[in-house]
Amino acid sequence: SLAEKLGCFASQSLHFRPQKLFIQRSGILAHEEDMLLQLAFLKGFFQKTHDVSYVNALQIAQNAGLGISSHVVSKHESYKTVLSFKLHDDSHSLTIGGGILGGIDQRITLFNDFRFEMEAFGNIIVLVNQDIPGIIGNIGTALGNQNVNIARFDLSRNTKGGKAMALIGLDEPISPQVVETLRQQTGVLLINSVHL
Repeated sequence: SLAEKLGCFASQSLHFRPQKLFIQRSGILAHEEDMLLQLAFLKGFFQKTHDVSYVNALQIAQNAGLGISSHVVSKHESYKTVLSFKLHDDSHSLTIGGGILGGIDQRITLFNDFRFEMEAFGNIIVLVNQDIPGIIGNIGTALGNQNVNIARFDLSRNTKGGKAMALIGLDEPISPQVVETLRQQTGVLLINSVHL
């Protein structure tokens, strides 16, 4: 499910231990049982670190000290269904959101303050960089030099000359060595590899 994929994406992108999870939903899922969405997200979130199922996902969250709340919001203009999940502690937060386009096409539409239209599957590089010329070309060249093919690419920025963020879909997973090569590129602030 979309919620499970967003949980999996979030768990591979976190650099802190969250204390709270806040869920927002609209569209078709606004009328779904709230517990089902919670369980799906938690199953995805804990699948890399626990033997998790829909049966024990909530207990694992409680054992981890994760408090959960949710809210229904008004209808979204572009998607029939929109979900967002915010994980935070006292000084850090991570927000990830997604939508279902046309009833079947699952997309990652939000990562913190950046908006996307990335299909939610496969191998994805999460890249945050300074918004300066040449970085995207350098990343593409570095991947090509490692014989890694880019399948999908979605770039977002908030302000000109500030920070930009890209979600880069790849045909195959990349090694930690390739991630480190990308991290050394000028202007790269953060890079992470995610598999859905």
